[in-house]
Amino acid sequence: MSDATDMTPLVTAIQRIADAPLGLDVSADLTVTVDGHELQVEAYTDRVFVDFPSLGVLVDLLRSAPGGSGVSGGAGGSLPAALAAADLTAVARIGSREVATLGAEADGPLRHLGYDDVAVSPAALVLAGLGL
Repeated sequence: MSDATDMTPLVTAIQRIADAPLGLDVSADLTVTVDGHELQVEAYTDRVFVDFPSLGVLVDLLRSAPGGSGVSGGAGGSLPAALAAADLTAVARIGSREVATLGAEADGPLRHLGYDDVAVSPAALVLAGLGL
């Protein structure tokens, strides 16, 4: 992927798979470049781990994704909603810290703020933001 706006086909593909009667498991060990940032991706079943170089890159890429806010009502085309519908979970990591979970296994207080299918680890976010 060369541009964050190119994530639309990915979301669409995940949504089509979610509509199929069969489940989806992912096997991957690759490096992708999005907006000039290298992301490491590894997956073995229904959990996809994505390593981001910094908190700023993670926030920028999630904001620029289709339905990037993740807020209910407009999230039908969002990446977290598409992952949840396909029974997949993406775990965003910065360094060795798991800072956010998107998709099927995301559950936390953000749901009460309208951010369905997104959960964060506040302590990990603070430490990642500080570069620790």
